[in-house]
Amino acid sequence: MGDPIRRNVQAMIGLERDDRKKRTFGERMGDRITRFTGSLLFVFMHVCFIATWIGGNLACRGEAPDPFPFIFLNLFLSAEAIFLTSFVLISQNRMSRQEERWAQIDLLVNLLAEEEAAETRAGVKAICDRLGIVPPRLADSDELRRVAEELDRKE
Repeated sequence: MGDPIRRNVQAMIGLERDDRKKRTFGERMGDRITRFTGSLLFVFMHVCFIATWIGGNLACRGEAPDPFPFIFLNLFLSAEAIFLTSFVLISQNRMSRQEERWAQIDLLVNLLAEEEAAETRAGVKAICDRLGIVPPRLADSDELRRVAEELDRKE
């Protein structure tokens, strides 16, 4: 890896590390819970729990603590769904903020690259002028902007 690449990768790692340090307790907890609830272990545990609950209540016949239609099971699963949804939304909000920051950084990098390309193009034109040759035709930023606006209108 070249020096600029290594420096940029290290900068990205640093940004990620700083972002992790800035997360609140709720965000960290939400991420952990979301990560666990998105696993096959969680699904397996739920299948076992629900099967045991239903099987146990059906085996008790007349004295079942939660007879069919399993109102307490429904209450438990509904409350769990509310909490899990909240944790997932907390994680999604944090990830959206992070993605927005990365998009802003990406925009800045693109603007810097466009500036450098314009400077390079000006240098190539100056060399071509000095050598008396016609420089190659390249799209300029105004032309690209017009194309982007045209694409926006078509949507």
